[in-house]
Amino acid sequence: MTTDDIGPGAGTGDAAPAVTPDPATVRAQIDGIDRGIQALIAERAWWARPVGQAKGLLAVAVDDSRPELKVLARDVRVPGSFPVAVP
Repeated sequence: MTTDDIGPGAGTGDAAPAVTPDPATVRAQIDGIDRGIQALIAERAWWARPVGQAKGLLAVAVDDSRPELKVLARDVRVPGSFPVAVP
């Protein structure tokens, strides 16, 4: 894997910019991505809450076998994503 395998335009044949971006610009992009990740985690928690409540009412055992790791470990991975060890 090379740095060409990750980032905007990865896999599209777009060449990396010839000029190194300003660190403040890169940091701002990373911060934006982090905010998006946090928003998705909050949305997932919002959707998971009623499932937990329903399982509690039904006295169903909650199986927390790390479903997010199972999803990440599937073969449908983003190029350049980090490997995940599933316990």
